[in-house]
Amino acid sequence: KIAERVAVFKNVFSEIDLDVSTNSVSGVSPPSAILVKKLVSVLEAVERLPVYSYDSPGSSLNLQVVQRKINFKLERSPKENSIRDFTGRTLKVEPLVSVAGLEKYLNGRVAKQWYDFERSSFHFVKCLRELKEPLVFNRISDFDQNGIFYWIGTNARTCDWVNPATHHMVVVSSSDGRILPYGNLDNVLSREDQPCNCHTKDDQNGWFALDTGVWFHPNWYTLRHARGYGNRSALRNW
Repeated sequence: KIAERVAVFKNVFSEIDLDVSTNSVSGVSPPSAILVKKLVSVLEAVERLPVYSYDSPGSSLNLQVVQRKINFKLERSPKENSIRDFTGRTLKVEPLVSVAGLEKYLNGRVAKQWYDFERSSFHFVKCLRELKEPLVFNRISDFDQNGIFYWIGTNARTCDWVNPATHHMVVVSSSDGRILPYGNLDNVLSREDQPCNCHTKDDQNGWFALDTGVWFHPNWYTLRHARGYGNRSALRNW
């Protein structure tokens, strides 16, 4: 009997009218299906659910909200002593940032990283001390991942890349000292897609020097410069 009831229910509320006696389709929707459709349309008209037009001009709900940055106020737990204290500082983020991206950024800021410890604890330093044969870096292309600065900045390819000059693993100096007329000293080792505009004063015999803290024999290097302002800051010779 349950099967019969299911069959009757399907027949009553089906989209097409099935004549059980002749087992043929009449092509007309049954009254029950028509009634249900009418009830649904009446409810939809009565409810009048709000429809937001996110791209309507002047609306506070349009897509312009993704251009507004969100401010977070940082606070460290009183019982936490193993991370850096940025309590009271404001963090501005894009509204489309993911939680994973925000967590990765904060971990890099507040948690001590490998380059925050003593130099003797660095993995690449330990590798150099344990070397029995010379370590060879074979160039494949410009800005590949086979150079010595990439090797130092990734702690012997065990971590994500960081600028070794920014974290004092490589010391960069210049003929102008620590303050450049444009840019920063660590921009010299930047791996950004767009080269940073950094240079010394327009004096003869200006120079940059890089101290890696290790002995090596260079056989290849890649050099580039930014657009700067016109042709005045372009490299002529080196």
